[in-house]
This record gives sequence, C-alpha cells and structure tokens, in this order.
Amino acid sequence: MGTPSVRTMMTDLLSPTEATDGRFRWEPSPLLLTPIRTLVGGAALGAAISAIESRTGRPVIFAAAHYVSFSLGTEPLELDVTIESAGHYTSQARCTVRKDGREILTAYGAFGERPSGDNRVWSAMPSVSAPDECAPLRYLERFKDQLELGSGTYEFVEARSATSSTGDGFGTELTTGRFAVWLRCAGVGIRLVDGAQLAFFGDFMQLGYEGATGVPYAGNSLDNTIRVGAMHDCEWVLLSGQIQQVSRGFGYGHAEIWSEDGRLLASVSQSNVMRSQPPDPTARGRDRAMPGPRTDARSSNSSGTT
Repeated sequence: MGTPSVRTMMTDLLSPTEATDGRFRWEPSPLLLTPIRTLVGGAALGAAISAIESRTGRPVIFAAAHYVSFSLGTEPLELDVTIESAGHYTSQARCTVRKDGREILTAYGAFGERPSGDNRVWSAMPSVSAPDECAPLRYLERFKDQLELGSGTYEFVEARSATSSTGDGFGTELTTGRFAVWLRCAGVGIRLVDGAQLAFFGDFMQLGYEGATGVPYAGNSLDNTIRVGAMHDCEWVLLSGQIQQVSRGFGYGHAEIWSEDGRLLASVSQSNVMRSQPPDPTARGRDRAMPGPRTDARSSNSSGTT
C-alpha cells in the first residue's frame, strides 16, 4: 500500500463531512469502537479537531474535550463548530458532538501557527527498545474472555510494551507510575501523523493505570487535553508518561507522544473514572458499572469505556 492511500485512509477515519455552515456529520468506523461497542473518546476528540481544522483552515495547537455521555455503535453523530474568535495567526473555536440531539462531548481549542523559525524541544524521549524488540501488550485478553466480543479499535491498533519483555507489565513501572507503550495502526505503514490521529493515540494513556495500581482497570475519561507540536511521517509512535495520582475514585495522568526517531509530536493529559469493570452506558448516568464479569453485553446492547 502506498503512502498516499494510507494517508487518505487514516484521514477518512477521523474526518467528518460538512453538511451545512459549521455543521458536520460523522459515521464512526467499527475500527474506532471499544470491545463493547462504545466510541473511543480519543477518536471523538480527533473528529472534533478535524472538523474545527476544516472550518478554520488552521492546524490544531491545543484541544480539550469534556466528555458528557457515551456513544454506542456506528450511528451518525452531528458536530457543530463555532469559531469564537479569529486573529491573524490563531483561531479559538469549540465543537459540540451530539447523537440524536444528546450531547456526547464538547471540545474547544486554539488553532493556527505563527511565522517563527524557533523550534526547540527540552523534553527528552526515554531510552526504550525499538518496537520490533518489544512484546505485544496483552491488555484486553480478560475482556475478550469476559464479554465474548471482538476488540474493535484494539485489533486495529497494535500496542507493544516498551518496558516489559512479556507484554504483561502494561509498559508501566508499579513503583513509579511511569509507562511507555509503542502504538501503530496495524497494516497501515508509514503515514503523516496529524493532530486528530495524535488525539486518538493519546487516549491510550489509560493503559498505564493497570500497571501502576496492580489491579484491573476499565474506566473512562472525564476530560482529555492535547497540545500538538510539529508533524512528521512515522509508523510507530511512543506514548510515554506518568500516572500521577489516584484519589477519591479518580485517576490523573499525562504523557508525551514521540516519533520513532525521537521527535516530540504532542503531549496529553486526562482525568479518569477508576473502575475494574466496564461501565454500562445504557444505565442512567456515567458511573454505572456492568454487573459481574460474565455480563453478555451483546444481549443487553451495553457498551464500554473510552
């Protein structure tokens, strides 16, 4: 597969179609769903970023999402973009994502670039083994057994533990909360990584909780923030970061996203609901966990966590 078609494929997955002025329509691919058929939160943020970039004609600088509800399956979503202000180099905008009139998330951010030649990085990429030398991350095996479902985005995205030789360590150091995981889209090859894709990859920061705490994690995001630097062609990206704290049933962490050749692409941060069983988005509210490890989500039309 040649690079141009690869770029088109990746772009299409996270690109809504503008229907009217500032209003977009998006049908999420099954590749962007969790094992129990909820939309991955990072994919929704990526689509919002794509919509705002299309509307403003400017690349993302930072974007933050506030998650209000779940989205089940691949039914169409509506995205409404509002440009709050537009200067010579920067636009401030927000995007509300809805399904059948129900709000799923609201994202806001800054978009643009300035004519400055000063590009410097002070952060350092951690010293880890190359992706080919790392073990696949076996994060979802217990969910496949419990829920008897396919893996959706977790079959599309290949993850390898950059700090564990077996894939059981989830790339996280138990005593420090630091983690490092290689990620790529399976079978896609080298592509131009953009802000929407980085938002999608950044949502995998949650992989660090299970290794940090030593107990199963199946929570969901309350918020998600990304700050984007320069764009580069790459196949693998390294998600390297720190689980900072778990308190009152919530967790907090941040991470950096690196290219294989050591270029800093973006930084992300999240607040997460901590639970050991996937939530049931068909119940009222977002804090209802699925009852028991053998729940058949197919029969109840339940869905999972972002």
